[in-house]
Amino acid sequence: MVSSNQRLDQAIDKHAQFYSDTADEYDMYLKGNYDKNYRERRSQWNEHYEHMRAEFNAHIMSMADLGIPRKDMGLAIVGPGMKPIGRELGNTAVRGVLPEVKDLVVIDFSTEVVRNAMEQIREKVKGVDSMYGMQFDLTKGLSSAYDRMIAERLKNIETEKDFYEMAKEFDDLSPEALSILLADHLGMIWEEKADEGSQPVPDVLIGGKINEENTLSLSSNGEPVPIHTWFMPMVLAGMGAAAEHRIWDQFETVTSDVNRGAEKNTEETVENRITAIQRVYNLIARFNTIVATRSINKILDDNPESRILAVSDVSTVLHKKGTGALPRLNLDTIRTDLSKNNITMITADTDWQWPDEPDHHHGVNAFTFYRRKQSTSPTEVPDMQNG
Repeated sequence: MVSSNQRLDQAIDKHAQFYSDTADEYDMYLKGNYDKNYRERRSQWNEHYEHMRAEFNAHIMSMADLGIPRKDMGLAIVGPGMKPIGRELGNTAVRGVLPEVKDLVVIDFSTEVVRNAMEQIREKVKGVDSMYGMQFDLTKGLSSAYDRMIAERLKNIETEKDFYEMAKEFDDLSPEALSILLADHLGMIWEEKADEGSQPVPDVLIGGKINEENTLSLSSNGEPVPIHTWFMPMVLAGMGAAAEHRIWDQFETVTSDVNRGAEKNTEETVENRITAIQRVYNLIARFNTIVATRSINKILDDNPESRILAVSDVSTVLHKKGTGALPRLNLDTIRTDLSKNNITMITADTDWQWPDEPDHHHGVNAFTFYRRKQSTSPTEVPDMQNG
């Protein structure tokens, strides 16, 4: 149980009831397939985590170079997973970062993830004096809307040709059209949940109040809790995970059994399947790009002096499919859209592979985001007559 002085005034997302089903699916995924894949490919996953830890350690050191020592630093970990210690966070974080920062905030849209991560940190890290839990959905319900949109469309998929048609429909959706469609599905979710009369209930194991202003500018008992850096491990391209599993489960079903609508295994069929896969990944990349851009904007709008380190998969390579690297994020679009809000995006010099499942691996990289300082040009001369 956290003490009263470790409770945020913004601890519980006021829209929690709208995405609770998606959070439950995410919890089951972490405890099920995700944990199973880690156990089966432990050495390969640990190499991935080592890369992630190196990026985190370098980022923390860079914050000191900016004049923010750890004793004054507020650190938020967004999307920590159930057991971040020994995975996303290694020995350097355990011994020399987490015990030294002034404030540590653990954030996820799943309260179960927040609780588990906080409990593990308290168990494994000595000297953590100020740790807060926070439930917050960076997508503002869009991950649930995306899941619903996919689930509704999949109801009409009975054959492989049906899947092809769906994939083409998805590929034809522009980012603007996709945003509108997601907003429509989100509206339907809100109407249904509102009819149930459910309200968010503060989680006693996280503590704190309902986030009435939907803000990431944090406080505790009215006193600011400034966050200087935000760590987002495998979050940017992971907020639509539940919907993706629906798609590929259905793809496996309609392509594996001719009695259930699978096409004969010809050269043309192989080409059609590759085209369908590529089209679906275009949708995945568009959705991830929308929510990743909104998430970065939200954090830096509410915390303009902060810096963000985001480690993310950026592509998928399917083994034996001949598709090449399939996009999970449209990086140029993210960079351009964030720049319009005066936000700089820096890509790390190093990248690596994450073999998360037997039939594919992901290309992974790290990104730093920060808001550029506004400065007056030295050529500008004040108008003294009007001043």
